Amino acid sequence: MDMNFIWLSITSLILMAIAIPLVLQKVKPNRWYGMRTSRTLNDEGQWYRVNRLYGKTMIVAGVAFFVLSAILGNWRPGEDNQKISLVLFMLEVLVPVFFTQMRARILARK
Repeated sequence: MDMNFIWLSITSLILMAIAIPLVLQKVKPNRWYGMRTSRTLNDEGQWYRVNRLYGKTMIVAGVAFFVLSAILGNWRPGEDNQKISLVLFMLEVLVPVFFTQMRARILARK
């Protein structure tokens, strides 16, 4: 098994674990942990709505990383597989941020 895939998998599991308290709305507004924008920091209701969504998308993205890795077989050693793992991991990190930002703007208009 490819070592890069192992490290990215461990990091993915950590990110998914970090997302659970956000989904359960256990994290109070703060400047260190969660989706921090001026709107979420100024409105507690907005904080919990946005971070619940962010946590859910982080978990879905983490599951997608593992499912796509299994389908694509990028857990096997090989330079191309390392690149695939890295791209999937970057998507796992970036997609929840952008999706949540777009959704937060829609929620803020309501």
